[in-house]
Amino acid sequence: MRFSFTIIVIITLSLFLVRCESNSFETSVPNLHIGEDGALYKTWTREYEDGRAELWYSNNEQEHKISGGTDWLINWADFPSMLQYGTGKMVANYLVLTDEATFAYDIKLILSNDNGETWSKPFSPHTDSTLTEHGFVSLVSVRDDAFMAIWLDGREYSTGKDVMQLRAALINDSGELENEWIIDDNVCSCCATDAIETENGISVVYRDRDDGEIRDISLVNFDKNTRTWTDPIYVHADNWMIAGCPVNGPAITATLDQTVVVWYTMHNETTSVFVAHSDNDSLNFSPPLIVNTENTIGRLDVCLTSHNSSEISWIEESTTPLSEKRISLLKRRTFYFDDDTMFLSSPTIISEISNARSSGFPKMEYFNEELVIVLTDVIGTGVLDENGRESERLEVKTIVNHL
Repeated sequence: MRFSFTIIVIITLSLFLVRCESNSFETSVPNLHIGEDGALYKTWTREYEDGRAELWYSNNEQEHKISGGTDWLINWADFPSMLQYGTGKMVANYLVLTDEATFAYDIKLILSNDNGETWSKPFSPHTDSTLTEHGFVSLVSVRDDAFMAIWLDGREYSTGKDVMQLRAALINDSGELENEWIIDDNVCSCCATDAIETENGISVVYRDRDDGEIRDISLVNFDKNTRTWTDPIYVHADNWMIAGCPVNGPAITATLDQTVVVWYTMHNETTSVFVAHSDNDSLNFSPPLIVNTENTIGRLDVCLTSHNSSEISWIEESTTPLSEKRISLLKRRTFYFDDDTMFLSSPTIISEISNARSSGFPKMEYFNEELVIVLTDVIGTGVLDENGRESERLEVKTIVNHL
């Protein structure tokens, strides 16, 4: 009996260890959102060694799983987001791979009408069935029972056209598509969109694609009353001619009729981060100011901190004072604006950060008089692969700055 008992214990421990190993995961692509209920929501993904992926969220109280699957696409530049709108209503988005050979993927939306206790079956906001790219989603509240989804849509690729469209759909809390629109019929193929609710509707910013491969930042406005979109306008005519996508979308924030847009561009043959301000509900913008002070790779964000100030973050390379080694730093500056003047504070270093793609796009929100920043930390494991390179693991990191 004693011998048999020992064997059972060994088998049980072995099964336990295997189960623990298969449940190991890394976290990445965090995002932030302040809901209409005033809470700060953080989303992130878990990726398991067995190929599973999951989307999680927290609201400063508990962590909750939203959904998971084995066919998900976790992408450093095209990542999930979440919107809390109305009373107890939420929507989140993620991507599923539909054709690995052509890198085709679909958007999936998932709804909750009970404060995240239960979630609906996932569905797509796009009604085509083409094996093409759909992604870079922005979500904005429209009514207490409806939201707007804006995304990049590659369905025209299936016809042989080299065209990525910007599309939108008005969706209610039952998952019904009330309206669909083509906002712009030819845009940059892999730069993130961003959208914000304004005094009279919704403002959307994105990287356009015009004749001669000019890829400047455009803005469109949606009127909630007429359910119509304006024609695109340039935030600023940078005249950046580039044959491919720079994988660096703009960011927008707003209060009442004040709007701030931040974007990555090429200025005097140097990569730059620009900021511009509108005081007339995004109808036109001021000449931009240059945000970065050294060479930048963009990956920017912006959030409002008062009625006349916002915080801007971006990544740039710096030389350390004690050596000539160049390191990548996540920095921030305060942008002050009013009817007469605009100026920037001195830069502040938030953190050192990897410039690898896997570090993604840091995100931030101003909450309870603190600046909350989330990012993907790329951590060396000390283990070398067959090519002599150190393997890495990813882990979501939260930083709080007191302003």
